[in-house]
Amino acid sequence: MGISPIAYLNNYRMSVAADRLVDTSDTVSEISYLVGIQDPLYFSKFFKKYMGVNFITYVTDRKIEAAKDMLVNTDRPVVNIAYDLSYSETNYFSKTFKKKVGVTPTEYREQHLNGQVVKIGG
Repeated sequence: MGISPIAYLNNYRMSVAADRLVDTSDTVSEISYLVGIQDPLYFSKFFKKYMGVNFITYVTDRKIEAAKDMLVNTDRPVVNIAYDLSYSETNYFSKTFKKKVGVTPTEYREQHLNGQVVKIGG
């Protein structure tokens, strides 16, 4: 038995909303309104029901994945990557990145030079 059309549509709506938040500095309130749900609290509950994870965790995970890609495939400074992902504080971005990935953004970049994972410190 597959996913119902309604569940699929709801998953899609929530995914689009999260993607929008990853790509912009919109607030949860603005995103919930965008998808037709005026109450941000209800939106958060609805999102978790259909996506299986809370909204902020989902968005943070998506931002960290985008940061990992930028760190490996560009030479942009970490401060610019943080700004691109709507982090106003580079220190907060680095702390969040390290919590999720286990290393700082700079260490991650060094470990993945030219697409090759490089062990640091032998």
